[in-house]
Amino acid sequence: MRNPRILILNCYSDNHRHARGNPWLVPQSIAPAVLAGMLDPAHVDIRLACEFRNGPFEDLRALQWADLLVLTGLNPAFDRMKQVTAYARAVNPGIVVAMGGPLARMLPNLSRRYFDYVCSGDVEQITSVVDAVFGPGHAADIPIARHDLLPGNRIIGYAETSRNCNFRCSFCAMTAEDQQFMAYDLDDVRRQIEALGYRQCVMFLDQNFFAGPRAHFKARMALLKGLFEQRKFGGWAALVTADFFKGADNVSLARESGCIGVFSGVESFSRAQVTALNKKQNLVLPQEETIRSCLEAGLIFHYGLIFDLVVRFNNRHEHSVIMT
Repeated sequence: MRNPRILILNCYSDNHRHARGNPWLVPQSIAPAVLAGMLDPAHVDIRLACEFRNGPFEDLRALQWADLLVLTGLNPAFDRMKQVTAYARAVNPGIVVAMGGPLARMLPNLSRRYFDYVCSGDVEQITSVVDAVFGPGHAADIPIARHDLLPGNRIIGYAETSRNCNFRCSFCAMTAEDQQFMAYDLDDVRRQIEALGYRQCVMFLDQNFFAGPRAHFKARMALLKGLFEQRKFGGWAALVTADFFKGADNVSLARESGCIGVFSGVESFSRAQVTALNKKQNLVLPQEETIRSCLEAGLIFHYGLIFDLVVRFNNRHEHSVIMT
């Protein structure tokens, strides 16, 4: 009896109306690889595809090949998931379709109209879906992302040390989901990095790399420093919240462990606007100070800004009226 055939597809609706994909854009999604890693490779045959990287999925033969189609993606991809499901059922009437991710949590009842399985839990739920469709015995003994099924890239590799965020910024989709922050075991982090093979940069896709107890952060820095000194990677980067810069030694610890840059959401230089966004971590230090401390340590600083067209336009308009 052959193994179940599973196709895992990251769906993407390009807001720029491009159809070529974004293979050089950083970061890339590793959701399909993480989902595949939940399953025992000896008991399933898996193919991965990503519309964000490669553009619209058009491999009808792969849809004919698959027994189970697993769809994931961000909120704007809901209609694209329905389209792919329609194509799949047209060329392969017996195919089973499962979907998950934030869409399943936000729109569970609507999703059940179109998909056989709606996974509102985390990536581990894929094992229960596969066992429900094909019988028990498909879970991996030690889950590890299947980077071997992704296109090769010796420059950047992706990993995670935690899940979700400990802050509740009002504009963030993570706040709407209200998921609890969870740090991964250090042995799991080590396995992820070693499974990547040497990469010039390991980018951590954590929602907040600095979240959790400080003791855990220091332990991660010690782990990364050891791996960096062993030449397991050339450097690393991550997303951190502004409270990371409050402790002067945090930046030093990161730099010594191989950090080459961080992303931090500045959002606004207006204290009133930051307060309105409930981004309390950005009120700890002036944004200029966080940026300066990063640059003076020799780290690249990537930032995010929120542009409120209505508020900024109205303020500018009122100011121009006063001036005239």
